[in-house]
Amino acid sequence: MKISDLEEKFWTTARTLPLDERVPYAFEKRIMTLVKSRGAVEPLAFWSRVLWRAAAPCIGVMLAVGAAAMLQNGQVLATMEDEGYADFETAMVASFDDLQHAW
Repeated sequence: MKISDLEEKFWTTARTLPLDERVPYAFEKRIMTLVKSRGAVEPLAFWSRVLWRAAAPCIGVMLAVGAAAMLQNGQVLATMEDEGYADFETAMVASFDDLQHAW
């Protein structure tokens, strides 16, 4: 049996059922109680919850990057000295030595 034939039988059967317009007892009260129990959504409370949940992964990433930086710290300093970054630092700091003469 094809799915389209089965679907057509389903719709034919559904159309023959009588309509029931009765509503269960106290339906509107149950729905209104459910709506009131959820309360209004406060934007600041929502953002507060989201940011507190994001704090733990951020701390984890920070610790991982910090550990990687600590492990490579010696290699980076040696590379900076080999490539002449010491001369750059001297040139940048030299301008602070002459501040009393500039004014």
